[in-house]
Amino acid sequence: MEFEYKVFYRKVKYARVEIRSGELRVIVPFGVKADAVVERHRRWIEKKMREIERVKAEAEKLKPVERTEAEFRRLMRDFICEAERAFGVKSKKVLFRKMKTRWASCSSKGNITVNRLAKVLPDHLLRYIAFHEVAHLIHKNHGKAFRDLLSRFFPDHRRIDLQLQRWWFVVSPKFYGGKDGY
Repeated sequence: MEFEYKVFYRKVKYARVEIRSGELRVIVPFGVKADAVVERHRRWIEKKMREIERVKAEAEKLKPVERTEAEFRRLMRDFICEAERAFGVKSKKVLFRKMKTRWASCSSKGNITVNRLAKVLPDHLLRYIAFHEVAHLIHKNHGKAFRDLLSRFFPDHRRIDLQLQRWWFVVSPKFYGGKDGY
């Protein structure tokens, strides 16, 4: 299997391979040959690329939800309020902006930022994103305590994470050919 990749030379101790939004990246220290790193990780890369192709094919069957920006913001704020009540915490601010690699984030200051591209997701996924980010107000990482907390409301959170992965291929300009996303 042949694949394209981008090489990034950085001041790092060890070379690594990563796939971000379907793009294969090889991060190498200066003076290290990227081709050798790719060959060393070829089996892992091929497995991940096959997985991405499968997920992309599944994503083609998904139908984006049509809602206005105002409807989306109101719905997300409602879900975030529901999650805050459920967890007994309160976020500082809820912000909306276009993000390149994630559905949402929670800052260390307690601000939740939601990706505007999520506007086309079904309600149940938006609710999950809200609960996921509010849970970060309690647990900063994705460790066991975080997963246990999320499991109280979403016992199938691993399945939902896979659904969100498929949806990324629907909204990301890199995959559907659009310029700015939804």
